[in-house]
Parts: sequence; structure tokens; C-alpha cells
Amino acid sequence: MTDLTIGYSFTKSATLTIGANNLLDVYPDKNDPAFRSDGRFIYSRRSVQFGQNGRYVFGRLTFKIQ
Repeated sequence: MTDLTIGYSFTKSATLTIGANNLLDVYPDKNDPAFRSDGRFIYSRRSVQFGQNGRYVFGRLTFKIQ
């Protein structure tokens, strides 16, 4: 899984950050259908580090009050 974040400071008190978690949209291997328990568990419970929602893109604007 690849995460990427880039930030730029416009001033000493304003910063814009954009990024993506799971940038390449990687999913864990699917479970064997025999172990899916009526189709509910498509992915193994051992693959927690991947998540199951795919790519997540975000933007963040930060202000520092001095």
C-alpha cells in the first residue's frame, strides 16, 4: 500500500496539504469462497493493514493562530 502527502506553506500561519492513502488502490487477496461464511467475509480478517475501502484522497488547510 502506498501513501503520499504533499504540503505547501503559503505563509507562516497557512499551510495546504493534499494527499492520498492507498494511492495505487491495492486490495488484499480474496478469501476462498469455502471460507466466506455466506459471502460476508470477502477478505481475510488477517489483512487489517489494507482496509477494504480502496483509495482515499484528501485535502487539508491548516491555520496557526499566534
